Amino acid sequence: MLLFPSKTKFKKYQKQRGRFKGLDVNYSFPKCGFFALKVLESKRIKSNHIEAIRRYIQRRIKKKMREKLQICIFPDLPATRKSSGIRMGKGKGAVEYWCSTVFTGRVLFELGKSVNQHEAVWSLSKSGAKLPIKSKVILKKRFHVN
Repeated sequence: MLLFPSKTKFKKYQKQRGRFKGLDVNYSFPKCGFFALKVLESKRIKSNHIEAIRRYIQRRIKKKMREKLQICIFPDLPATRKSSGIRMGKGKGAVEYWCSTVFTGRVLFELGKSVNQHEAVWSLSKSGAKLPIKSKVILKKRFHVN
C-alpha cells in the first residue's frame, strides 16, 4: 500500500531549500493515543518508510488492537529526479517518490492505551530504527485530579 495523494493542485513542486529547520510545536505530544514515536531531527521521510513502520507495528501488536495505531503524517510532497545520462534542460524530471517534511519534535505514530505497555514501547523503539533519522518513544503524561 503506497501512500500518496489521489489528487494535487500541481503535479510537481519546487524543492524549497532551508525548509527543514525549526521545531514542531503543534504536534509534539500524543493527542489521541498513549504511546508515541517522536522525531528528534528535521528531514524528509519517504512514503515507503512510513509503510514499513506501519506494517512492522501492526505485526507486533495483536490483531484485535490494530485500530489503535494512528499515523500522524501523510506524504503529500512529490520529489522528482531526472535519470542519469540526460543533459541539462528539457524540463523537470518525473516524480520518483512521495515524501513528507518532518520537523524536530513531531509525533509520527500513536498507539492507544489498550495495547500492552511493554509491547508498545518495544515495537515503537524497534520501528524507529527503520527511519533515516533519530527518534524516541514517549508516553502521555498522566494528570491526576483530586
